[in-house]
Amino acid sequence: SWNPPHYHQHHDNDNNHDDNDNNNDNDNQESFESLIISTLLEPDELAPLFAGAQWAGTRVWHAAICGIQYLQQHYATILPSSSLLELGCGLGVPGMIASKYLHAQYVLLTDQESIMSQLSKNIHTNFTTRPTNNDNHDKSNKDKKKKIIEAAPLDWSCEGLQSLLQEKQHQLLHTKTFDIVLNCDCIYEPLYGKSWKYLIHVLEECLRLNPNTICLTSVERRKGDGIDQFITTLQSSPYISHMEKVFQDDPYNIEIYQAHGMIENDKRNKK
Repeated sequence: SWNPPHYHQHHDNDNNHDDNDNNNDNDNQESFESLIISTLLEPDELAPLFAGAQWAGTRVWHAAICGIQYLQQHYATILPSSSLLELGCGLGVPGMIASKYLHAQYVLLTDQESIMSQLSKNIHTNFTTRPTNNDNHDKSNKDKKKKIIEAAPLDWSCEGLQSLLQEKQHQLLHTKTFDIVLNCDCIYEPLYGKSWKYLIHVLEECLRLNPNTICLTSVERRKGDGIDQFITTLQSSPYISHMEKVFQDDPYNIEIYQAHGMIENDKRNKK
């Protein structure tokens, strides 16, 4: 099970917290339910030991933890009125936390078809409304029903994204695409090859449709990961103004990058 911590932003000189802060942390955590995640694949979905993409999708990586912490610290106020697309979600923990605890309006978890049954089970386990006789709880449950989380397979391509957007348009309402797009630890060439090239197609299309989309890529730096080439290639896109490193965690070698869309002034400057 996943027990959500009380996240806080780290400052270099913030080594200690007073007793009141600790008590507040405990009070805040009491209202949280555990997030229960199954990592088991069905027998017919089991992959060979070195089929990295499938097995990597059954673990929660540090990049995913940092990704959801970053969302909480910087976008908690807009998530209740925002849609979130998680790419290459694996177990879907960041998206599930964004829905269950940060109250994102609409969350869509996407990955390969082979792990959809696992994702669907985890969503069902954690987001089935429980009936209650308490009026206050009834009202809370009604509010929660308005928050939607789903899982869908996605082929990393412009066509794949367009098809998905068309299918989910009734959930997106006021926008052509998602407000926030997150991918965590999806770039590591020894495991995934150069699949990041296809990831770029999806990010480009999101920012072409809406330059204000918040596109976040959380990665763990490893030898020969291919991340620098990913950043350079994405930055050269006609739909990307620039890539910005917005977070760095040295102990775990985690970096988070935001791809900024090309607005009119940026187009003129880039020319």
